[in-house]
Amino acid sequence: MKSIAGAITIGQSPRVDLVPEIIEMTDEKIEFVEKGALDGLTSSEIEKLSPHKGKTTLVTRLKDGTQVKVDKNDIETKVQEKISQLEAENVDLIVLLCSGSFEKLNSKVPLVFPNGLLLGTLNALNLPNKLGFLVPSETQVSSAMEEFEGVGISPVGFGASPYNKNSEVQQAAKKLAKEDLDIVALHCIGYSKKMKKEVHNITGKPVLLVRSVLTRFLNEIATPS
Repeated sequence: MKSIAGAITIGQSPRVDLVPEIIEMTDEKIEFVEKGALDGLTSSEIEKLSPHKGKTTLVTRLKDGTQVKVDKNDIETKVQEKISQLEAENVDLIVLLCSGSFEKLNSKVPLVFPNGLLLGTLNALNLPNKLGFLVPSETQVSSAMEEFEGVGISPVGFGASPYNKNSEVQQAAKKLAKEDLDIVALHCIGYSKKMKKEVHNITGKPVLLVRSVLTRFLNEIATPS
């Protein structure tokens, strides 16, 4: 029997750019029930969730592929509502489809934080040189640097959205290629396997992809078939 996992995006579901790739990488061991923090909201209601000055910005995707920026504190309340809904649907675990840090969320079933998986993986590394990283927005660079420095790593990073159709990721990777790096981390669940390959080809360095780290963890805890 497959494990049933609730999957919560901070944007809108379904995440056709993300969940199918996760299903593929988990060898279809897990059945996902998707919910989005912005599901059912109007454009004006979503606009009210825009980041407040001095607050933490998160970047996500609407159902039609449009990128939006939301305030972390506001969206955290919406995510908690979705957790309660999924608990009522008797899922085995819940997966947060965002690599941002969330301190206030709680769940009656196991709740998986990609942020913790990424930082835990990096904490297991002793890097003699720098960690390069990409985040969706330049406004997120300083907070990401603090996270990485918190696990004893010297970081350098840039903003490059995975949701825009231009070459932001490639251009940012070219900047990273000029740095003395050991490894690159793509610090957003929106970055894909294709983007990982592009960054590797440009930098020549190993690339840590959040959604890959997440799916390998899910493979470990999935119910054996």
